[in-house]
Amino acid sequence: MPGGRLLATGQFGPASHPVQVWDLANPQSKPIDLPDDELGGWAAGVAFSPDGKVFAACGEGLTVWRMQQREKAAADPSRLSFERVAHLPGRRSLYLRISANSKLLAWVDRDCSVCLWDLANEREIPFVGPPLLEGWHSLAFWPDSDHLTFGTAKRMFETWDARTARRVSSLGQVKEGTGVAASADGRWLTNADPTLWSSKTGSRGLALPPESTLIWSLAWSPDGERLAVGLADGGLVIWNVPKIQTELTRIGLAWRAEARPPQEQ
Repeated sequence: MPGGRLLATGQFGPASHPVQVWDLANPQSKPIDLPDDELGGWAAGVAFSPDGKVFAACGEGLTVWRMQQREKAAADPSRLSFERVAHLPGRRSLYLRISANSKLLAWVDRDCSVCLWDLANEREIPFVGPPLLEGWHSLAFWPDSDHLTFGTAKRMFETWDARTARRVSSLGQVKEGTGVAASADGRWLTNADPTLWSSKTGSRGLALPPESTLIWSLAWSPDGERLAVGLADGGLVIWNVPKIQTELTRIGLAWRAEARPPQEQ
């Protein structure tokens, strides 16, 4: 959450309260149990909106809450009010992402369908795109908040305009894993090979060394310089992209970001 004060966790397994919110400033405090979640006893994905006004979780469907501070309790996170805005029924809803402008939410239903929710107007947005290869970690909003990239059943990463529901481009093949992440500054798109792609040209920039096990999650630092890679065995790898570029340049192996993008298939 903005300000780094709250942490949300989801329980992947039967639980009376599958979603809980923790106050990081007071580790001894009890977690806040979210009311009326209707997620079927488990939550695979949780997310705060960047503006700190909305919280969402997915499990058996998607539930969205509006966050507000109760009067005379602004300094006490335990006094936060979570008002449920909507619950959208679904099955095996494994992942969700919220756009940088806090206006759009994308979530996965039945492991393979991309769904959109308009947070600003509290309504569903029709979206008929291709099915996903798998529903784990396979959605990434670009910083402009209008474009969404995901790995499709055709084993291609495709970028779609979320407002017009039209495909914009295809980018690279889905090989091992289906994770994808866009850097906050808009320079890079990363898949779970792991490979870095230039967002400006669509060209493949750098293939990082393969990991010892499957990659389950990817995340960029806010400055777009460090990439965190979460592994299936619980390991974590962090790559410093500027240092990699500097070292490759030193030995004469710098990549050309202006190279021609791959042809769409």
